[in-house]
Amino acid sequence: MSTPARRRLMRDFKRLQEDPPAGVSGAPSENNIMVWNAVIFGPEGTPFEDGECGCGVEATCLSLGEHLKFHMFSVRI
Repeated sequence: MSTPARRRLMRDFKRLQEDPPAGVSGAPSENNIMVWNAVIFGPEGTPFEDGECGCGVEATCLSLGEHLKFHMFSVRI
């Protein structure tokens, strides 16, 4: 069964593949669309040039009633 959060993450992943933002790469883990791995590349012309920062992101959804939902993301660097 597909939840709204999973559908949203699939749309975001498709958009990342079709039009990736500069300096960022990310994809869901092989077995769980709610867990992503990402790499942020240091911008050119800055002290961070040629640097890479890897991180993991886990999306969770807490429902507090029919009309109120919180979407939370935890980030591991």
